[in-house]
Amino acid sequence: MKRLLSLFVPFAFVGCSSELSDAPQRAALKLKASEFLNAVREENHQHLLELTHPSLVQNVGGKEKFLELMRENAVEGKRLKLVIKDVEIAEPDSISYVKEEAYAIVPFKQHVSMPTGDELKSTYLIAASTDVGRTWVFITEAAVNNNRQIILTLLPNFPPDLKLPEKVGWEKKK
Repeated sequence: MKRLLSLFVPFAFVGCSSELSDAPQRAALKLKASEFLNAVREENHQHLLELTHPSLVQNVGGKEKFLELMRENAVEGKRLKLVIKDVEIAEPDSISYVKEEAYAIVPFKQHVSMPTGDELKSTYLIAASTDVGRTWVFITEAAVNNNRQIILTLLPNFPPDLKLPEKVGWEKKK
């Protein structure tokens, strides 16, 4: 049940990392991350498709299959009485650049109401840009099982200096 909700509720190279001091990139990244998470919450599958990294869409079988999976997840979430009540997006630690590409980890907490009580999930989005951070697309932590090897399959240039959050998982909402 939690895995279903997590999916969409959801390399070797030379690169460099930069603290997020560039206000326009920071603003664009947070705005797009918020759009992505709102699309999940509102079940706006078409917009979610547009904001999901194309490699993940291709990996699940293409656009139509992706939309079908999102519809199935929404139906299953309703059947299980899961409701995303709130999402709190944290500041990314850094943006890493590889030529024209940019990558970041966007941590967030998701408050979910379920029949067994309210819970918080600490998780993250992997943000990727092909235009040095002007536009962003995302992959959820749940889609890659917090596994760097799976990430590298989808994003071959994913920087080794971008650390994945250690604390990922569910806890009872207090």
